[in-house]
Amino acid sequence: MDCLNRRKFLRLAVGSVVVGGAAVTAFNFIAFLEGPQLVTVKVVYFQMKQFVSVTDESFELPTPASLRTLLGTIVQRHSSLSPQMMAAMLILVNDAPMTALDDPLNDGDVVDFIPLVAGG
Repeated sequence: MDCLNRRKFLRLAVGSVVVGGAAVTAFNFIAFLEGPQLVTVKVVYFQMKQFVSVTDESFELPTPASLRTLLGTIVQRHSSLSPQMMAAMLILVNDAPMTALDDPLNDGDVVDFIPLVAGG
């Protein structure tokens, strides 16, 4: 009888570990899938060669992404730009003037920065 109880206990213990491990793995996989999504945004700099060495570049931002988040990321990447300078520009999102800094950005959006003092 004692041997039978040990077998039942071992089966229960091993089964619990296997099922528990599967549950943890499934939970981790779901958490991975639901983890922070990234939004890729293309930024175009018009007539800003004296401040930025590129004419356009892409940024990957965690969702929810906003213009405020993008501005902070740009200023971190390009030390020659200040938040005040960026705020004083005409900013277009998908060829439409931006309405608020906290408006969401979507994957594939194109954001244009145009200095107000740029001449033609």
